[in-house]
Amino acid sequence: MNKIRTKIIVAILALTFIADASFCRDKKYKSFNRYFTFVDTISFDIDSLLIGDISDVIVLGDEKYVIRDPVLMSAFWIDRENKRYKKLSFEKELPGVKNEVLALYKDPHNGFWGVIFKYYLKFDENGTLLSHYRNDKYYVSDKFCVDSLSNLIVYCWQERLEDNYLLYYDLKNNDINIMMELGFSGKYKNAIKRFIGGGLLIDADNYLYAANAVEDKIFKYNLSGKLIKCFKSKYVPFKSLDKDLLPGTEGIFEFFKRTKGRMPNTLLNRIGFISSKYIYAEYIGRKGKYIEVFSKEGDVVNKKSIRVPDGFLITGSYRKYIYFRPFVNHDEKPDEIRNPVLLKYEFTGRLKNR
Repeated sequence: MNKIRTKIIVAILALTFIADASFCRDKKYKSFNRYFTFVDTISFDIDSLLIGDISDVIVLGDEKYVIRDPVLMSAFWIDRENKRYKKLSFEKELPGVKNEVLALYKDPHNGFWGVIFKYYLKFDENGTLLSHYRNDKYYVSDKFCVDSLSNLIVYCWQERLEDNYLLYYDLKNNDINIMMELGFSGKYKNAIKRFIGGGLLIDADNYLYAANAVEDKIFKYNLSGKLIKCFKSKYVPFKSLDKDLLPGTEGIFEFFKRTKGRMPNTLLNRIGFISSKYIYAEYIGRKGKYIEVFSKEGDVVNKKSIRVPDGFLITGSYRKYIYFRPFVNHDEKPDEIRNPVLLKYEFTGRLKNR
């Protein structure tokens, strides 16, 4: 079984071959070039390290990174300077729990956080598990953030699928409280729970920003739960699902089979801070991937939607990364499989409301 899985991973790795930033010369990325400037290439060439894909990256500093690999269903702590790495593991502390990390978030003071199944995990700067927190009362998701006190704010729900909550984990006092109920649409109440995407953010002024994958909305709240504003895209033609998922256990694949494979025109894949002043929303549609940039007041500040290449990532430290696999001629080197690299870009564009 392991040999079969390894062959599948190798086949996936061999699909895409791009070595540098030359893709940005394509006219369809003209708006991208207006806002982003290439800085550096970051490789992960370390003996025995095999990376299938990169869906999240956290920069810890001193050439230390944490990446989430959805192909290998793992996360890795990597020290590029000393050519060391380790797979994030918690089998000793949480026996029987799978190592598949749903999301990562950088702690504002030290280390980082991950979420798996019913647990939130705190790691130090060297990728060592420090503590874990279990949630049995609510279903957890990929959407969570960490406030200035290193306490958790997490999106979750109960069996009654119409309820969408934010919970506050007061870790010092070992207390969990409901912060607020979110205003996500009841029209897609099942899909909102089961589609990964959207996100949850907190800024330096303690405002929260919440989004799900199937609505063209970013909700801004204060910590008391008051809705401050609802952001919507201006240039992306957003069209969501025709129908909701069925109640109960219908999964996404069953949903597409029932609806004859009709994918939604657009999904809101993620939100994040593109700088300390601006928020971005990343949209995936049938014609590609786009972002729009919002002020914290909810105004769209780019002059038109920005098309970005697949693999576009933005870290929580306000640095912009895109990853692609380096080119390998498999006719000449059939046994050489290279890890993805990160092409590092900085957001330097001129916004109209800047």
